[in-house]
Amino acid sequence: MRSTTLYTPKKQRISLTALIDVVFILLLFFMLTTNFNHWYTVDVSTASATAQPVKEKVVTLLIGQEGQIKLYEKQKTISNYTQVQLVDFKAEDDVLPTVVVLAYETVPLQTILDVMAHLKNIGVKKTSIGHSFSDALFGKTAS
Repeated sequence: MRSTTLYTPKKQRISLTALIDVVFILLLFFMLTTNFNHWYTVDVSTASATAQPVKEKVVTLLIGQEGQIKLYEKQKTISNYTQVQLVDFKAEDDVLPTVVVLAYETVPLQTILDVMAHLKNIGVKKTSIGHSFSDALFGKTAS
C-alpha cells in the first residue's frame, strides 16, 4: 500500500538578496564611522634630577591654562603652540637645546602631547616633560 500525503512541501530556495543587503549596510556603516586620522607616536621622556652639572642648554616651555605658551628663559609669551617656531629655541651658536615642557595643573594630557608633537615636527630633537606648575611661575600677565 502506498502512503499518500495531503501536503508535500516544496523545496524553497533561500534568497541571498536580503543577506547581501545587510552585509553592504554593515560595510557602509563601518566605513562611515571609522576614524581615518593618521596615528603617530611621540617619544615622551620625563625630566630627572642629577648631581652632575648639565652640559646642554635647556629651554623651559610653559603651557598656560588657556593654551598659551611662554618661553621661560626668554620671557616670551605666544598665544598658541602652533605659532612656536624653531628659531625661538636656537641659541647664538645655532645649537638646539633640550626643551622641557611644563604644563599648568589643569592642562589636559592631549594638549601636552600636541605641543610635543608640534615641537618634533618643527625639528626639536630632544624634548622632556617636567612637573606641573601654578600661577606663581607663569605669572598673571600671560592671559
